[in-house]
Amino acid sequence: MRRRVTVLGAIAVLLACGADGPATGPPPGQLLLYVDTDAPLTSPDPGALPALFDRVRFDLLPPGATEACAGCSQDFEMQAAVVASAGASVGITYPPGQTGWTARVRLYWSPFASTNGEPDPRSTVDVTVALPAIGAEGVVERTVLLSTDEVGAGPASGPVHPQPGAPSPSAVGTWAGAQRVACTGSARAGEVCVPGGAFWMGTTHSPYASGTSWTGFQPVLPRLVVSSPFYLADREITVTAFRAFASTGPIPYDPGDPFAVTCTFIAGSGHEALPVNCITWTDARAYCLARGDDLPTEAQYEYALGGLRQDPFVWGSDPPTCDGTVFGDPFDPEEPNACTPAQSGPLAVPSQGGRTQDRLQLDAGVVYDLAGNLQEWTLDAWQDYEGSCWSGAGISNDPQCPGAPDAYARSVRGGGWLFNGLFLYSVSRGWATAGETSYNVVGFRCARTAAP
Repeated sequence: MRRRVTVLGAIAVLLACGADGPATGPPPGQLLLYVDTDAPLTSPDPGALPALFDRVRFDLLPPGATEACAGCSQDFEMQAAVVASAGASVGITYPPGQTGWTARVRLYWSPFASTNGEPDPRSTVDVTVALPAIGAEGVVERTVLLSTDEVGAGPASGPVHPQPGAPSPSAVGTWAGAQRVACTGSARAGEVCVPGGAFWMGTTHSPYASGTSWTGFQPVLPRLVVSSPFYLADREITVTAFRAFASTGPIPYDPGDPFAVTCTFIAGSGHEALPVNCITWTDARAYCLARGDDLPTEAQYEYALGGLRQDPFVWGSDPPTCDGTVFGDPFDPEEPNACTPAQSGPLAVPSQGGRTQDRLQLDAGVVYDLAGNLQEWTLDAWQDYEGSCWSGAGISNDPQCPGAPDAYARSVRGGGWLFNGLFLYSVSRGWATAGETSYNVVGFRCARTAAP
């Protein structure tokens, strides 16, 4: 039976195999195997980098075995302070002088583990360690380094040899991909620097974390993403801004469409300060490109929408409120929904936004309405997570799902004024036909790279 132990102090447990009867005389010889990693780990410090892993599993294997011996498996909580102080270790004893013993050590992110607790291989650093012979008495110290760069790679073809002694100093939190990277250059009016960093794309803080898929939602995706810094528009593009861009020609839309009454750009609507909707992906991207920008990628959007910390919502983990986020305003006033219309008049439309909850507070400024108000076009062609764009293992640097400009479907992110609170989660994703304009719940904002 697997024994699961959670500790708040040093990892200190003995995996004993090969002993017959109770021990007598001097303490038996043992191996003290330390665990070190360059990854950010769980920390109570609010300024710490977001944890990428939170547990480690040890499996002790006798010579020639492919499975752990009985009672020779342990799970532990991994905390940054414990590892940094060389307190993360496991004591192992096996017959003195015997060689061929190995330990499988797996560093993983527990929210991605299966229902029976098995680490997901795509989000796990998996190392098999060749253990040295031990004497009849005394302690042999060795350290195994679990490198974040090896996530999703599976165990190497052969066991690795641990380093002598305890880790000094520890490498915890030094992985380059997780460091906050500032934007180069200067922000323009109306945009905010989103610093680079790492996060799990497809975090499990969602109502469908168990893998259930339903319309507009996808099972979670264990994929470690490194995002370069970028500038992001602090608000959704308004009718006034888009109308100035499109002044050389009419905005393409069928005025006979029954949804036209909720399209904010229609002349005489009095909605010039509101975010523009009913705009094709092609027109939205053309607007951004004309400014020297582009649409944000799905990865950029989710990174920002999770508060750069893979949180459930852009503001953290508290549930959304009707006075803090624009969502759930029914098109039909008699339709039951999460909120009542926020605007006066016979029909609801997107809000001017800027409410108190739906805000990404960064050192460089505030980004508004990422979760609610309007869903937003992204640069990516739509593809299920099982597709080639997203299904690979390992680390993804600034991923994007490419597609021709006239691709049938493009990804949209975030929730909208008509939708309920489920769409506000940072992992919510959907698609819309790139050339259609009848999406009164879809708008956009622009982004531009700011990598060093």
